[in-house]
Amino acid sequence: MITDWDKIFVQIVFILIAYCIAYFTDPSENKIPLHVGFFFAYILTAMIHMSILLYLSQICVHSMWRYKLDPDFHAIPFLAGMGDLLGTAFIYGLFAVLASVQTYDGEIIQVVKIH
Repeated sequence: MITDWDKIFVQIVFILIAYCIAYFTDPSENKIPLHVGFFFAYILTAMIHMSILLYLSQICVHSMWRYKLDPDFHAIPFLAGMGDLLGTAFIYGLFAVLASVQTYDGEIIQVVKIH
């Protein structure tokens, strides 16, 4: 059963994650450059990844029910492995495509700002 404390904890975690993303991608501080092309390509890749995983989970769970198997024990490990495999493949493909279409002038980008 989900309690109010669980909901509050999850909201705090999401706020902290949003703060960390905003902190590390702040363009005024020049910590980590986030290009617009990469941002939209990453969002598109993540949407395709999640769509495929949701479709696979629907097929997998329904087939497990048909054969009277418990989806918690059989479908979740399969879907976790497929999520890792597809996520790695999509990220690699995204970086390969972006590396082939974007050119850099050879400057070293300062990743962490030294005070």
